[in-house]
Amino acid sequence: MTSQAAQILQRVEMALRAGNLHDAMRLARDAADRGAMHPSLLTLAALQDVEDGQPARALERAGRALAFAPRSPDALHAKAIALAKLGRHGEALPLYDEVLRQAPKLAAARYNKAASLAETHDWQRAEREFERVIDLEPRHPGALSRLATLAASRGEAQKARDLATRALRINPREAAAELALAQLDLDAGDHEAVRRRVEKLLAGPAVTPVNRSIAHGLLADTLDALGRPDEAIVHYARGNLILRELYRPAFEAPGRERAVSRARRIAAQLRDRPPVPAPAAPHSPVATHVFLVGFPRSGTTLLEQILAGHPGIETLEERDCLAGAVEEFILPADGLEKLEAVPDAALQRHRDTYWAEARKGAAKLDRAVFVDKLPLNALNLPVIARLFPAARILLALRDPRDVVLSCFRRRFEMSPYMYELLTLADAAAFYDATMQVCTMAEDVLPLPFFRLRYEDLVEDVQGQATALAAFLGLEFDSKMLDFAQTARRRAIMTPSASQVARGLYRSGMGQWRAYREALTPALALLAPWIARFLYDKDEV
Repeated sequence: MTSQAAQILQRVEMALRAGNLHDAMRLARDAADRGAMHPSLLTLAALQDVEDGQPARALERAGRALAFAPRSPDALHAKAIALAKLGRHGEALPLYDEVLRQAPKLAAARYNKAASLAETHDWQRAEREFERVIDLEPRHPGALSRLATLAASRGEAQKARDLATRALRINPREAAAELALAQLDLDAGDHEAVRRRVEKLLAGPAVTPVNRSIAHGLLADTLDALGRPDEAIVHYARGNLILRELYRPAFEAPGRERAVSRARRIAAQLRDRPPVPAPAAPHSPVATHVFLVGFPRSGTTLLEQILAGHPGIETLEERDCLAGAVEEFILPADGLEKLEAVPDAALQRHRDTYWAEARKGAAKLDRAVFVDKLPLNALNLPVIARLFPAARILLALRDPRDVVLSCFRRRFEMSPYMYELLTLADAAAFYDATMQVCTMAEDVLPLPFFRLRYEDLVEDVQGQATALAAFLGLEFDSKMLDFAQTARRRAIMTPSASQVARGLYRSGMGQWRAYREALTPALALLAPWIARFLYDKDEV
């Protein structure tokens, strides 16, 4: 180590002893930029890169730190954080586990592990880890806020409010807790309380772009509830624009295929192929394997809860079990050609990975019917048909105008797919492309489809549930009608969780009418689907 590097390291250590982590990180980042190669400096520089919104650079620096110190828990932690920021949570989780093996009382690592589990929809494990953070550090405002959000998702309003209030007592600037309370106020109809909280948060000096976007969305929801859609649409658009600017470099990078372009490509490839005969079905751990698909906000969460109430049905909520197969056969431009040519025996590893991932998501696979609910698996139907030719497809539908509006208004975890929902025009284009994939797949793939419209379910839930059970080879069970109670028992983190927990209601139908003018540019793309799915009784 040079004398200059030793001096910098000494200054960094002094900053750390003084409890000034941010100064230490900045000093280390500056030193690393000038070529310093000490593992501690590289690790702290990586953490500063994360704060600066440069996770790829952070990953590179953490890798260099690990080259010097392969088992360093600090460097492993930095690498895991960088991977998580890049959306690579599956790779981050084993690193968090290694850090915690070496330092089991490191609350920060446990909190970050819990956050990654939540990002992968492993809600039960995430909640346990957040609770363990509180055991280690009872005054951890972030963990308290996340537990509040999970409690709210189950309809446990008072528990959620207590947790969020505790977080704010510890840190009055804890934005996640303020937003959780604002959502609870909105659910309770206290619109003035929502406005006060949101305005306070937006006036804060250090609100992250994501939290600023959520705040605008909550204010828009409040204005919508007050019957002021013209004002609400302004705040929906404002919140989405913040996210669009934040994520544009990632999702519109040169050479990167947009999700809507991928959907159009898959639809075109399906359109150009003849109907495919069903191959021999491989061994399956379940008698009836079902994929519940559709466009987001089409009623898939409600449908899953109805199914989950049946004693013969096991459901898995929004866990991506097909990632490896999708990476090989959907993402590349020639992926579907490769899928057609690959020998069936070579696909078994993808089937094994699928079932292993399902079990990681707490699926026991011990009932007659297994339902995998991930709406945009609609785009992966060619892979599903090849891996699981005996599978059945439930296609959830809803008025396309309500679907696109709802996608634009709701707040999702960001991904290439959800990025397409940040403007009404893009959401309509993505809907159009996705429905093209679904209809072409229904025509050419050897998979039985069952279409179920949300509006029909609301009008006659028992009749539709009976027909659905028959499609799955089961008798109707009255427990299917206890879906609201089922939803309250389960941690559902989709945007529709609170609505499903309240039971069936008609107010979700025809909401597009109040936003007719804003939707006008999207209607030309939606018109064919409005007619095809029999929603053309109203004007287009």
